[in-house]
Amino acid sequence: MSRKLIFILFFLTTLSVNSQSLVLSANMQHAYQTAISLNEAEMWVHIKAEQKDQPDNLFPLVVENYLDFFKAFILEEKAFNVNLQDKKDNRISQISKVDPNNPLKLWALASIYLQSAASRSKFDEPYSAVLEVRKAYLLLEENKKRFPDFLPNNISLGLLYAIIGSVPPQYQWIVKLASMEGDINEGRKLLYTALHPVDPDLYNRLMRPEVLFYLSFIEMNLNPDKRLSQKLLQVYTSEDILNPLLLYSKVSIEMKSGLNESALRTLKERTKTSTAFPLYYLDYMEAEAKLRKLDTSAAINYHYFIDNYRGLNYKADARRKLAWIAILRSDTTAYINTLKQIVSIEAGQVEADKQALREAGNNEIPFKDLLKARLLFDGGYYDKSREMLFRASKSFQQMSMNQRLEYNYRMGRVYHALENYPEALNYYKKTWTDGLDSPLYYAANSALLAGEINELAQKTDEAIRLYKLCLSIQPEEYRLGIHAKAKAGLNRLKTK
Repeated sequence: MSRKLIFILFFLTTLSVNSQSLVLSANMQHAYQTAISLNEAEMWVHIKAEQKDQPDNLFPLVVENYLDFFKAFILEEKAFNVNLQDKKDNRISQISKVDPNNPLKLWALASIYLQSAASRSKFDEPYSAVLEVRKAYLLLEENKKRFPDFLPNNISLGLLYAIIGSVPPQYQWIVKLASMEGDINEGRKLLYTALHPVDPDLYNRLMRPEVLFYLSFIEMNLNPDKRLSQKLLQVYTSEDILNPLLLYSKVSIEMKSGLNESALRTLKERTKTSTAFPLYYLDYMEAEAKLRKLDTSAAINYHYFIDNYRGLNYKADARRKLAWIAILRSDTTAYINTLKQIVSIEAGQVEADKQALREAGNNEIPFKDLLKARLLFDGGYYDKSREMLFRASKSFQQMSMNQRLEYNYRMGRVYHALENYPEALNYYKKTWTDGLDSPLYYAANSALLAGEINELAQKTDEAIRLYKLCLSIQPEEYRLGIHAKAKAGLNRLKTK
């Protein structure tokens, strides 16, 4: 082969590589919007139009990865995770050819790694997930140096900073080993700046749903001041809840805020959503909302979720809730038989499923009034919950040790919700004093909640003491989640 021919081939190859672009065109804006609305059919219409108009634009790969991630993460079917991982390397390889002066390049690569990591975490691949989070972190930090005001990059960093800042202490060594740093408040600041910009641009408008979803997660799970997550409810519009993901996050805030009736009203709006694949978890949430007002027709929704959802998470818990409905109906035999089903199925990774398995194996029938008090409290019916606890107190001496522990914990929660903080702290202290060695979560969560009361009252030293007390308690239930919140509290107060 002549030198001249080799030069021509090299020139053509170089030209082909350099022609690869990453452009957020009008078609790609629509494709991204439909992808995060889970509308696969409409997404492909815009992608095919873009491939015809601008065949060298690689942004369709980013959008496709979004949808593939949602399928794997939401539907929790292994085949979808395998599909996401199989396509990841090719997408990264192609996008890596884009001009380094394009601020979308490193952000796009980081997004693919982050989505892969989140999916891996669902399918019990923690080590691979951590490695990919680190790759994403380094890419985003590098992009921040080059383009400090690039909004998509700051949105992703905001989420990462908040997550890294809440890592439980037993896993901090991984964060340090990976040379990652994160602060919850810094993450929140980046996201709120994107949500409420002084001078809105294309990215603010386009990525608003993603930002609102991230902030809803952070305020619900990593902030003790529940008023902040409730304040976000004012930001949601009627158009927002046409997006299934935002409908889910709005309902989540409402349910965690004790706004059960509002949650039920929002859930009715899902019939208006257009989505390529169903979110069966919304059926589970509707069942939860019904059960929290002691509506036993929730059994219909639980059965629908169990029969149709092909993932693993929350299926064991849904059966446990069916057993609770049997208790509400005073059918002890049905309760026992339903719990037996839990032992024979493969449970998911979530704490609710693990708790369902523990309940199935402890051979203790729930105290009916305590169960009612718990459900009513979770629904935000605080006065009714307190009335039920007063009724239960008449049988306090007949309760088991675990039930007495739960009684004190529930009393603390009710008084906390009713803003009677001295009484709440009194019952919380009783709970952790009596339950330090209990496998149940009541003692650890009591210390956490007492810490949050003191933090909000600006009693910093006492809050720190209680957060550390929480971290010293090792329940078998909800330990990681409770400890993550205690670590987040110490992080907010800038202590180790």
